[in-house]
Amino acid sequence: AVFAQTLTDLTQLASASHVKLQLQVVGEVAPVLTTDMTRLRQIAYNLVSNAIKYNRPEGSVTVGINTLLAHWQLQVSDTGIGMDEQQLAKLYRPFERLGQERTTVAGVGIGLAITRDIVQRLGGELGVSSQVGVGTVFTLTLPWTVND
Repeated sequence: AVFAQTLTDLTQLASASHVKLQLQVVGEVAPVLTTDMTRLRQIAYNLVSNAIKYNRPEGSVTVGINTLLAHWQLQVSDTGIGMDEQQLAKLYRPFERLGQERTTVAGVGIGLAITRDIVQRLGGELGVSSQVGVGTVFTLTLPWTVND
């Protein structure tokens, strides 16, 4: 529900950027994720809004949700500008504006640093894979129950 609401909240940004949003639930998401919902919304908003802002016109953002053996997993995939290895090495550094020379996206470069910190405090992991000109996939993994 948090990610469906995030997509709804970001529909106008996506529309203005000519980016298609979609939510995919893989299998049954039976286990309930017990966590700080405010922080989960913050994570969702940052990952999805970045995927929209750093996308290309007529691109897409897909939010995939799945449950694993002991974890809950979310993937935010985009068809955007992507990042090279040097950019990925700097990804979580505060105030790094990666790819700013290729885009007019506003920001100060702290969103992903904060997002990763929140994820770690919730006992989870945030991974990323990317290819220039193809897109980026952020993978968030959280245990089903988070004691915060």
